[in-house]
Amino acid sequence: MRSILAVVLGMNIGFGVAFAQEEPTLKAKVEQATTAAPAATTVAATGAGFTDTVCTSGGNTRKVELISASAETKVPCEVHYKKETEQPGHDQVIYTANNEIGFCHAKASAFVDKLTGMGWACSAK
Repeated sequence: MRSILAVVLGMNIGFGVAFAQEEPTLKAKVEQATTAAPAATTVAATGAGFTDTVCTSGGNTRKVELISASAETKVPCEVHYKKETEQPGHDQVIYTANNEIGFCHAKASAFVDKLTGMGWACSAK
């Protein structure tokens, strides 16, 4: 019985030594991928930031509008998304901000970029 146990322990120790003597594992260097510049849109940027935008695809029209309570502080604000031809009267508030200046402008611009990336042709109203 002891001889079987000695053989099993010897094999375990042998495997441990064999694994310990293997070459160290390769380590990969992770680098930040570079991305191409985003597709240009025809959305007009004003000194105030985002300009209300109309996007078309085929016979469909959608609008992205920014509504601010104050032209100076630009908050509180809402970004409205309207599906003019597909769902007349559709008016969905997709972003709101009460305190963060520039939030709605950035979100509205990013949403228009997303529509443009999906094949919609967008231009300022």
